[in-house]
Amino acid sequence: MAGKSRTLVAGALAGVALLAVGCAAGSDRFVAGPAGFWAGLWHGFILCITFIVSLFVDSVRIYELRNTGHLYDLGFVLGALVGVGGLLNPRKRWRACCRRHTVVTISPEV
Repeated sequence: MAGKSRTLVAGALAGVALLAVGCAAGSDRFVAGPAGFWAGLWHGFILCITFIVSLFVDSVRIYELRNTGHLYDLGFVLGALVGVGGLLNPRKRWRACCRRHTVVTISPEV
């Protein structure tokens, strides 16, 4: 049963990855108008998936060249922080570090 659920989860993740890459940068979607803040946020969020796919598919890019400028850049950076930061999960590592160390307070003698 465990092997069947792993296969189902892997298939679901692959489906989500394909849907995410469908909205990746470098497509003809931004010919009519440049990509704005929300598109930058999305492109930053799917940065890891898009990067892996861009290694194998020439038409997929991680950054949209037709953009509005600073607003797209801001969205891209914020999305990348959320997307990549969620993968690294520094809070979990910080909590484990704090559990290992105990804080000892020494009160001054009177």
